[in-house]
Amino acid sequence: MGIPIEIIGGVNHKTVPNSKGLGIYGAAVVSAVVSQPDIEKAAKDLRELCEDCFGR
Repeated sequence: MGIPIEIIGGVNHKTVPNSKGLGIYGAAVVSAVVSQPDIEKAAKDLRELCEDCFGR
């Protein structure tokens, strides 16, 4: 296994799908979650999207 690659910066529900199939291990996310009115829902939705796109 190689070095795990994480995406950082500009990560949100619109940009995560651009990383699908690239072997990305995970993502560092702050503003895409905490800037939303329902932080818990935003975190859950983005996690599900990341799991789908990153194969987890």
